[in-house]
Amino acid sequence: MLVALVDTRKDFEDLSSTYLLVAIAVFAVVALGCLFLLLRFRAGRRGSPSSGEEPGWLPFAYAGFLAAVIVVLLVLTFSAQDRISAKADRPGLRVDVTAAKWNWRFDYPAQGISQIGGDTRPTVLVVPSHTDVRFRMTSIDVIHSFWIPHVRFKRDAFPKRYTEFDLSFSGTGYHTAGRCAEFCGLKHDQMTFNVEVMSPADFRAWVARKRSEAP
Repeated sequence: MLVALVDTRKDFEDLSSTYLLVAIAVFAVVALGCLFLLLRFRAGRRGSPSSGEEPGWLPFAYAGFLAAVIVVLLVLTFSAQDRISAKADRPGLRVDVTAAKWNWRFDYPAQGISQIGGDTRPTVLVVPSHTDVRFRMTSIDVIHSFWIPHVRFKRDAFPKRYTEFDLSFSGTGYHTAGRCAEFCGLKHDQMTFNVEVMSPADFRAWVARKRSEAP
């Protein structure tokens, strides 16, 4: 099974749960407020709301409540994003990612290896487990998006610009369904890649084999 040591899945699930709880709480407050007003000033009942009956502090309390909710959500969101975007001081591997219509290219500069797929064969991203991998990504044509759904990780690839991020993976195995998450043209749905996580020893053997196969 493929699992991110960065644990973006857990971060995003925790954040989503928090958003859901806040949404339920806000909905409950608004619904109870509306129900109170309907019962108090329903048609036929003596008395009606007037500008003189509304406490002067009520609008400020409402605005303060909404501002507090927004601040809490912003702090939680940016804190989670900072954890996900944190980079290792000394990454164990560098992989250059090049996105193009409609394929991915993965280059390993230190190893002198390139992984390039084809129209019927998705490119395979091979990485060692328990290793901080520094990705450096760009696009040669339009905006694409590097997305591995299983680990809840996505970054956009822009033309004439490089984006860097770190990922680590635990366990070993073969994972499919990495894909472009930004509509990029007619074959957008075919712009996929696979991920294979190897033990460090197997990764070194793979590197040696790829080097021996190179012309």
